[in-house]
Parts: sequence; C-alpha cells; structure tokens
Amino acid sequence: MQPCRSRNEAFFNGNWYATAGNGLGPVPFRRAGSPGVCGDPYQEVSPATNIANFPGPVTTYQSGQVIRANVRLQVNHGGRITFRLCDRRSNLDQGCFNARTLLRADTGRPHWYILTGSFGTPGSAAIDLRLPSGFSCPNGCVLQMEYVTYNSCVEPCAREDCGFYADRRNQITGQAGPLDFCQAGGTHEIFLNCADVVIGGGSGTTPPPGGVCGKCNLPAWQGGCKCDSNCGCLPGTGGAPCDKW
Repeated sequence: MQPCRSRNEAFFNGNWYATAGNGLGPVPFRRAGSPGVCGDPYQEVSPATNIANFPGPVTTYQSGQVIRANVRLQVNHGGRITFRLCDRRSNLDQGCFNARTLLRADTGRPHWYILTGSFGTPGSAAIDLRLPSGFSCPNGCVLQMEYVTYNSCVEPCAREDCGFYADRRNQITGQAGPLDFCQAGGTHEIFLNCADVVIGGGSGTTPPPGGVCGKCNLPAWQGGCKCDSNCGCLPGTGGAPCDKW
C-alpha cells in the first residue's frame, strides 16, 4: 500500500511473510484466534515485535479529503479490498477498525472489487477513498487495508457493484461456479495491512500529488512536503514541517 507507506514495507521481514496468508499456514481451520489486525501471521504473532505495535511512518491528510491508496497484490486471487480507520495508535483491535469503514469516492460504497487481471500474477489497484468529514486524529491513527480473496468462496453482493461475483463465479481464477458463500461452507483467505496517518481538522477533495522520491521509490508527497533526489525531505509551501519515514 503506497501512499501512504504500509507497515509491512516499513518493517519488512520483521514478523511478516509475503506468502503466509496472514497465518493460516498448514492449518486452514483455526480453532481459536486470528492473525494480527495489521498482518502479523497468526502462528507467530509476538507482542514485542508485531506490526500492530510498530510506530510506523506518518502521512498527513485532512478531514473529508479524498485520498488515493495504491495497492499492490503479490498474487491476484480476485476478491475485494476494504479500508478502515482506527482512531488509536496502539492496542489495536478489529472492533476499532470496524467502527469506521471508509467509502469509495466514486460510488460511496465500502468495497473495491477486483474484476480484471489473471490468477497467479501480480495485480494493482488505485482506489480513491473519502475520509470521514468531521473526523480528525492529530496525534495519529491507523489505516487498515483488508483484502478478502474469492478463489474459494464469495460473499453475497450487488451485481452493479461486484459484477460476476454476484453469480458466484470468479473470472480471475477461471472458476465458473457456483462457488460456496464464505462462512457457509467456503473458506476465504484474508490479507491485512496497515499504515500510520495523521488526519487534520480541515477539509479537502483532491488526492495528494503522484510521483516517487528519487532512489528510494517512496511517495514524492508527504505531509505537504516533497523529497529531493536522495530522498531527503524538503519543506513544502508555507514551510510546513516534513514527516519522515
């Protein structure tokens, strides 16, 4: 997820595995527990080092702003992507994220469905999201990305929103269906990730400028600032302080 830079990039290989499926591992049906809310593998979650407690980089947005989240999928399974906010920086739990689901700027709906690409190949998505008006977290909060795959099952959804998934098919994987509904006979994979943000009390409707920073391939826009060719942070207009990775 970039921008804003996701925790698994900021803390790569600390306690995160690119192909671990967030902890399903060799036991696909867990008796109890769940992976960490920010993507820690279930089988190896450690309170001392897990991504959910990592004080990651900060990107600054404004209340009501439309932001763009660029998502990279290592392997496209089809499915849907959803974003949520928790108004805390630590002691995160899924209930906190579930209380504040972000809506897409184009449809006003919560989910972005993967309708293009092919199974087994990388995928990408640029998703415009509207931050809630009147909500701010000047001391920081956490943005969560949830990717639910539909290669084993699907969730009920409206055809105008989710296309062929409404017919319980997955054209990404070539499955003609009908696939089982998730939680009613089918088991889906869930991949989670997080990024640390600050949301100010103003308002805005424009996504942050695109581009990347020099040698490090990081966003060229960061908290009203920009990066030089060596990824050093340069003050933005008005001398705003620069947020650093």
